[in-house]
Amino acid sequence: MATTNLATESPETQLSVATDSSPFSVPSYFLYSHFCSKAGCCIYIRNDLTCSRAHTLKSSEFITIWLRLNSHFLSKFFSAVYLSPNYSDYSKFFDYLTFKVEHILSLCPFAEISILRDFNVYHQHWLSSPFTDHPDELTFNFVILHDLEQLVQHPTHIPDRLGDKPNILDLFLTSNCSAYAVTLSSPLGSSNHNLISVSSLISPIPLRIPKSRGASGIYPLPIGGT
Repeated sequence: MATTNLATESPETQLSVATDSSPFSVPSYFLYSHFCSKAGCCIYIRNDLTCSRAHTLKSSEFITIWLRLNSHFLSKFFSAVYLSPNYSDYSKFFDYLTFKVEHILSLCPFAEISILRDFNVYHQHWLSSPFTDHPDELTFNFVILHDLEQLVQHPTHIPDRLGDKPNILDLFLTSNCSAYAVTLSSPLGSSNHNLISVSSLISPIPLRIPKSRGASGIYPLPIGGT
């Protein structure tokens, strides 16, 4: 069994559009990134796991990464999403997420789905925030609708302005909560959000090696044979 770490940095990291990703490389991990000016997100996946981008799920309007990881008979879909703190049309955003989740389940009814992003939402009871806002009600309804669980239990936003308080703004939503462990680490670069690391035990799919003679009923000819 291999442990796969999905370390995602999604808030307002100061990056240029043409950022070279090599400074962010981690040994034994492959970096999937979507960086833009002063924003972006990325996911690290162990390089011995079978993983690919799910291009049909990406959005031209939102900064997203969608990955499909195959583990034997189970397909796992991971998404990292960045949404600006100034974005206001949360109904449109959750319509997009709902459409993509339903599309995945229509093709793979038993697929596991996980979404990590800086939601910039507040909820007194759900996230222990000082107040509850409308976007969080939409987030909470989305979680209930798709039977997801929120696993981040400690504040992820580091106060950097007078009057700010630590809050859980970065959420990890998953349809299989027992499969993951979440830990927080120091921020990357100039971000004011902690790095979220999500670990899970996943068995890599072994490479298929052609069987020896007779496996397919075809015998190799001896040297010089006809």
